[in-house]
Amino acid sequence: MKEDDNKKENCVEQKAESTVDAGEIHGRAIQQQERNRGYWMTLKSDPWLLFWIGVMLWTLIVRGFENQSAGSVISITEFKRRFGEKDSDGSYFIATKWQSALSGGGNAATILGAFASSYLADILGTKPVLLGACCLNIASVGVEFATTSIGIFFGGKMLNFVAIGVLCA
Repeated sequence: MKEDDNKKENCVEQKAESTVDAGEIHGRAIQQQERNRGYWMTLKSDPWLLFWIGVMLWTLIVRGFENQSAGSVISITEFKRRFGEKDSDGSYFIATKWQSALSGGGNAATILGAFASSYLADILGTKPVLLGACCLNIASVGVEFATTSIGIFFGGKMLNFVAIGVLCA
């Protein structure tokens, strides 16, 4: 009786091993097919894949650029002339309250965006939230670019950091 049980166990183990091997072989075959596809073939057969890859690359570019430029924009001469105050010697400067806000406000807005994204993703789904964050990002860059006051520039920058927080979460 014990011998029959051992034979059954060995048979089950062999079937499990052969199933894993067949699955692994199938997976490797698909991987090789994907590797052999060119860019245009991939674009034709799977355009949404490339779209979402583009969204994620956009996220990386925006995050790196915005984090770098957030504090350094206040040292640009034209920015100081346009949004700053005139000193007694005729040079322009950005008030310290705006320097602090532009340098540190981004961190708070990023945390807010990351916190909000989890709730929004539960309600709406991940893809709509990511797409909405990309749209908010593009719109806020437009606000930053076309602004006429430092307050509106700060608002655009904070909206951008909220979008970055959503994208990074």
